[in-house]
Amino acid sequence: MVYDWNDRVRLPVDGNSLSRSLISTKTYKALAFYHSQDARFRAGRIINSDKVFWQRRTDSLLYNSNIMVSSGDGSFLTDFKILENADVNFRQHYPYDGIWIPDKNDEKKTIHIILEKETDIAVIYLYDHPSPDENITNIRIMFSDGSGMDTGKLNTNGSATKITVNKKKITYFDIKIISFEGDNPGLSEVEAFREREQYDDTFLKIMDNEGNFVYDYFAEHDTTGFMVYSNNPLPNLTDSRYAVVCNNDNCSCTIQNNQMVVTCPKGESCTVELLELSSGLSDKINVTNPGALGKAAIKLIQKIESDYLYFAAKENYRHLFWYRFFFRGSSVRGFIKRNIRVRI
Repeated sequence: MVYDWNDRVRLPVDGNSLSRSLISTKTYKALAFYHSQDARFRAGRIINSDKVFWQRRTDSLLYNSNIMVSSGDGSFLTDFKILENADVNFRQHYPYDGIWIPDKNDEKKTIHIILEKETDIAVIYLYDHPSPDENITNIRIMFSDGSGMDTGKLNTNGSATKITVNKKKITYFDIKIISFEGDNPGLSEVEAFREREQYDDTFLKIMDNEGNFVYDYFAEHDTTGFMVYSNNPLPNLTDSRYAVVCNNDNCSCTIQNNQMVVTCPKGESCTVELLELSSGLSDKINVTNPGALGKAAIKLIQKIESDYLYFAAKENYRHLFWYRFFFRGSSVRGFIKRNIRVRI
């Protein structure tokens, strides 16, 4: 609830874990050995899906600062915990225990922060009370150099509200709640950083127009447009900033209107590589246009596999003996090897 889905960091899937066949994936095999994981129902939620994380900095200037509050428990403000639940056994208990909440009769509602030493501050993060009913609509920040600023409304879901300040040689600053909604306004965390975010682990990944990461792509049409994802900002997708290479003369690839456009006629397949010129970051995908019949055949095999898993496979991968026996040595099994057990 305190993490914005649009702020997630997405990591591509290991190629060895990708497949168009459910039971051939390492993930399914691992899940299927544990009764509690109920593999035939849960595997589809995670197989072939990119890994999702939220990145959070740990270099806040406030961990060694002296914090004084007009009322309430100021220790919550620098404990790194955005949510805290004192009674995890009680389902109806909300995780709102680790929050600085000033007393209702406190007219100041102020946090006074004395830094460990004089320092520059580029940005401050404020984490509002995660309850949707308790929202701070304005905070005033006053700095030791005499300057001040109002933040306006903080993010209401308890996620970090980023306040760019760019202050030099600051020794202390005050945070004062000016206006709010609800009966118990407060903050779960306050962070301050000397520099803005700088992440060195930048990567590039090609996506389809629905935002899915692409690996071995079955084209629905002869011409398909692709986009680019990066965990850090990259230049717009233009032919002056990117280069694209296609290994099949019967196919083509160009950059148009911030998209990588691949033309792959029916029955053709190609490997396409996209390179960002300034950083050297690149990604490579396969694009295949098998036609309607080829895709229908694979969907049929997937349907057979899905039905078999539902009615017979149960929790244990070893129960798939008859499924493996049926396809062993048959032309259908060869078709699976050639067309199903490949990346997507």
